[in-house]
Amino acid sequence: MNINQMKTIVANEHIESICFELSTQMKDQGDYKEAYKELVNRYQWMIGKVNDFLIHLNAQWEEADQNQALLEEVNEQLTHENKKLLHQCNHDELTGVFSRSRIIEAIEDEFVLAMENGGSLALAMIDLDDFKTINDRFGHLEGDRVLEEIGQLLKDNVRQSDMVGRYGGDEFFILMPGANSKEARKILDRVMDSISHIKLGQGDEVFQVTVSSGYCICGKKEYDSFHEMIQKVDRGLLKAKREGKNRVMGEEAFDLVH
Repeated sequence: MNINQMKTIVANEHIESICFELSTQMKDQGDYKEAYKELVNRYQWMIGKVNDFLIHLNAQWEEADQNQALLEEVNEQLTHENKKLLHQCNHDELTGVFSRSRIIEAIEDEFVLAMENGGSLALAMIDLDDFKTINDRFGHLEGDRVLEEIGQLLKDNVRQSDMVGRYGGDEFFILMPGANSKEARKILDRVMDSISHIKLGQGDEVFQVTVSSGYCICGKKEYDSFHEMIQKVDRGLLKAKREGKNRVMGEEAFDLVH
């Protein structure tokens, strides 16, 4: 309903009331001329009051509309900031992969699902070889750039269902729900091959970046907890380091699903 329609309704109601009152007076007094003047005067007074009321009401509506628009804008900003904050909490600032807390939470969640459903779950830990040498020879900024590039390569070379997170320093997790040993190994080989193309320096000073990895499979074997899986891949990673680096290591005891 617009303002003009409201004017008409309010005015008609008042006019009917006034006319009824004046018609009664006219019957009693017989003074039609004075009654007509009184009717006109009271009608004009009434229209003025109605106009004042509607102007005030319209101003309130406009203010309410402005407040509603402001509220919607504030809510939109808060939603955006909340999403931004959530992303910052869940992701590592330097590499763009999941943060330590988020990837460990995901490992725990997927471990519980695998235990409940009897499915397969692969977990790998990747560590950059000779990272201290990179920092010492090329500087920490270059070391950060390498970590950033590795984070991107990890995301680019895993499946859409996989999750990548930074465990700390130059260590990363790759969580592969539903993957068996063969699939996990294929993913890790692809990751390592892509990382091997990162080279630092020039000429005789060229330094090829490599990583080592340990992985395990949670399938038929029921681990006591997801912490046990992390310990297993950590031991596999240490074994890969001891045997010469730049390799993937998974023990036969972990290789349960083919």
